[in-house]
Amino acid sequence: VQTCALPICRLGRRGGAACAAAMLAGTLTLASACGSSGSSGSTAGGSSASGGASGQTVTIGVTPAQITFAPVFYAQAAGYFTAQGLNVKLVSLTNGTAELAALIGGDVNIIAGSAGTFANAAAKGASLTSVLGLAKMSEEVCVTQSWASRHGITASSSVQARLAALKGSVLGDTSAGSSSQTDFEYVLKAFGGINPQSDVTFTSTGSPAGAEAALSAGRIAAFMLSPPTCEAVPGSEELVTPSEISTFRSMINNVLFTTQSFASGHSSALTAAATAIARANNYVVANPEQ
Repeated sequence: VQTCALPICRLGRRGGAACAAAMLAGTLTLASACGSSGSSGSTAGGSSASGGASGQTVTIGVTPAQITFAPVFYAQAAGYFTAQGLNVKLVSLTNGTAELAALIGGDVNIIAGSAGTFANAAAKGASLTSVLGLAKMSEEVCVTQSWASRHGITASSSVQARLAALKGSVLGDTSAGSSSQTDFEYVLKAFGGINPQSDVTFTSTGSPAGAEAALSAGRIAAFMLSPPTCEAVPGSEELVTPSEISTFRSMINNVLFTTQSFASGHSSALTAAATAIARANNYVVANPEQ
């Protein structure tokens, strides 16, 4: 199964040119490595259908609130899974903890989730395998405009100054130990000079929607999640974007992964799923307004 990466990022207040360039690079990578761009948006009856999975059925768990997973939903809506001979059921899951529980428990066969969730679980001994890189890092640190104003944050403030202003704050994550916490801790320490264990407090919001509600109500000062979570909060703004974190610019943040036991017996189904999603990736890049 080929691994292909799609950098999805929003042309926000900062780093718009870099984001656009990354998206173009992703288009070229996918078009050459993963076959047809699918720019016509044809469905299962199109000429690109291969039917490699021969009617197999798989269940894919995915967090619906993240824009980086849009190609998974588009692959379903456009009939790309069916075109590969695959019957797919998509199951909405709230966070990485729920994803792992569903995968290990056999409730889903495949996860479209965070690379951090995958890596943390694998490091703890889980027998997992990554099938497809879905997107480069898109997580952004989100605060409210009123918070930024109170702390003297402006467009000219350095990344270090913006992050340092979070010292003493309560921050949100979707679940303890999730990538929304570990990635945030890394950014705070490496680029803000903040000790995540003593200088800030993390609280679990349960889901991206929970993070939105907590930020809007003032229960947390910030969270770090992919679009459109921040954009859904009235009066919010990006404190730090991925393009401003040097180590994030080429980092794969979302992957398609499964258990090694499922992979060993269902290689054709995994190949079909990866091909369908890569085709949808290409279409999303070629048609960003749709």
